[in-house]
Amino acid sequence: MLNYLEWLIILAALFIYVSATDVMWRSISNLACLAISSGFFLYVIETGSWLNIVHSVLILGIGIILSQLKLLAGGDTKLFAAYSLAIPSAHLLNTIILILLIGGVVSVIYLLWVKLGKKTNRGVPYGIAISLGSSLGILASI
Repeated sequence: MLNYLEWLIILAALFIYVSATDVMWRSISNLACLAISSGFFLYVIETGSWLNIVHSVLILGIGIILSQLKLLAGGDTKLFAAYSLAIPSAHLLNTIILILLIGGVVSVIYLLWVKLGKKTNRGVPYGIAISLGSSLGILASI
């Protein structure tokens, strides 16, 4: 089992990678989501947290519906479903609230950046909020 510092390093690296690619290309790669879900699936096996698979599949299902309604991007759904494998059910609601709060801050900052910099709006890089909020949810549960 990984210690707290090792988890912190892994989660920080994932956060930096996901955030950078989302900001630069407004895309969260399938390969990144697959790597995250594979790693956290090993965590599920190691800890016996099988219920996490259920809520990950539920998140994926709800996310697909929200994506079809154009309320959520597909990459965001896959990313949160992957991270949720390592978030216990007891911390899931708090993690979602945290993601929404961080997402609000990211949205305001991005809106100001677009308006003040006279940039074109390509959409909010919500991968930042999902990755940071999920990482904090995972760390809170360790």
